[in-house]
Amino acid sequence: EFESLNGPPLEEVARRLALAHGLTDAHEALLAALKARAAEAHAAAAPAAGAREVLREAQAFGWRIAVVTSAPGQSARAWIDRVGLDPYVDILVHGEAVSRGKPDPEPYRLAAARLGCAPGACVAVEDSVQGASAALAAGAPTYVLGPEVTAALAGHPLMIGTLARFADLGAILR
Repeated sequence: EFESLNGPPLEEVARRLALAHGLTDAHEALLAALKARAAEAHAAAAPAAGAREVLREAQAFGWRIAVVTSAPGQSARAWIDRVGLDPYVDILVHGEAVSRGKPDPEPYRLAAARLGCAPGACVAVEDSVQGASAALAAGAPTYVLGPEVTAALAGHPLMIGTLARFADLGAILR
């Protein structure tokens, strides 16, 4: 259940949970609890090992960086600032910026548009099935962080492969 909810905006996660578990009349309370937990997680989360170096190197090669997240905008921006990634992030597409979240392609299409390029000229790095599905549906060649991808994703012509660690992207950029 967790994996299926990793990607959509919190509003959608709350709606799905309430529906799946018969939590009638609990939507607002559930959404508030999810937002509080997400804020706690963002406050404690560190960037992936090697993220600064990879993003710095990507910038040096002329890549522009977009972060596509389902997190609320204020929370996402605060995290990017707190962990020192702000100098490397050109565009932030957050859950409140779109009407349909991951796995819908809208967040990735918006990111590409804001970057001024076609999704096919981008490379997405995703940590969830929903995120990878969104990137692929938008037309972005995609890597998935982790040891393997689902069969459905593996068969997609734009699925590039997997990365064991985000830092492995540096070698690919070079």
